[in-house]
Amino acid sequence: MEYEKLRTIVFTITTAMLFFIWGLLSDFIKSNLFWGISLSGIISLGAYRFILKLAEMIMIKCKFIKKLVFGNKYLEGIWVGVYIAEDDNPRFYYECFEQDFSGLIIRGTCFNEDGTYKGSWISDNVYINEKTGTITYTYVTDMINNTGKNQGLAAFNFQRKSKKSITDKMIGFSSDIFSGKKIKSFEWKLNDKESPMGDSAIINVAKKYYQDNKSVITKN
Repeated sequence: MEYEKLRTIVFTITTAMLFFIWGLLSDFIKSNLFWGISLSGIISLGAYRFILKLAEMIMIKCKFIKKLVFGNKYLEGIWVGVYIAEDDNPRFYYECFEQDFSGLIIRGTCFNEDGTYKGSWISDNVYINEKTGTITYTYVTDMINNTGKNQGLAAFNFQRKSKKSITDKMIGFSSDIFSGKKIKSFEWKLNDKESPMGDSAIINVAKKYYQDNKSVITKN
């Protein structure tokens, strides 16, 4: 869907450019019909492919264009979060959302209460429903205290002002296969100034969000 949107934008830009080029070449086309038509076709195809590749490269670097293309499905960035473990104590983590036309990859890093490294996870299959404002994905965990890797399922609801809004907060749960219990989880997206911070600083932000929203997070 997003790739089709980009192609539509590129097609519109290319068409406008070609009308201008054809205006410059109109005399040549009239006097050399065969070569004029052939040249026009080559220019049209070449210009479209060039602009499409250029747009893809720009989109990777330019967040504004990515937001325009992905719309309310735009999630790329660093998200900090907290979940309430089975011992009823909070665990803090952050996730890197890597988003492009091939899909969305989520890489998570988790820490214990004392700040020590607990483990990581990576998403497997991710599904975003922009209409209902939900994201569901399977993941594989690699926790240092476990002898093997575990699989699980996560589901989150976007907290947004309207259907067209880009969310910066999500509430949901995760559930590892070996446990089967739903673990309540909350996430907030870091802004551009906060994203480059190191692990300790990022986790401190997660702790602050937790303290500010503790009454809601710990509510049964």
